[in-house]
Amino acid sequence: MTAVVNDAKDGVSFTAAKTADTIGPFVLLGGKYVWGTSAPSTSTTLDILMPDGSTWQPFIAAVTAAAMTMLDLPAGTYKIIFTDTTGTQGFVARVPYIQ
Repeated sequence: MTAVVNDAKDGVSFTAAKTADTIGPFVLLGGKYVWGTSAPSTSTTLDILMPDGSTWQPFIAAVTAAAMTMLDLPAGTYKIIFTDTTGTQGFVARVPYIQ
């Protein structure tokens, strides 16, 4: 089964991601985000597109277990790459700033 993706316009969620799947590219507006994945034994990276428009750089490299992490991300284009995983679900979601 192919990964199912929901693009939330300032975040993304996914289910059924497996080895060699890529989620994205997708655009994030920047700010505070929650990054979460469900599957242990996964090696997943959140990559950002560099200013040259062709180079992808891991922003968060080698998530190796089920995890939830708060991140401060710059505005940009991102993708998630999966290696060594089956049936992973997760999300990158913006945390609204409340004044």
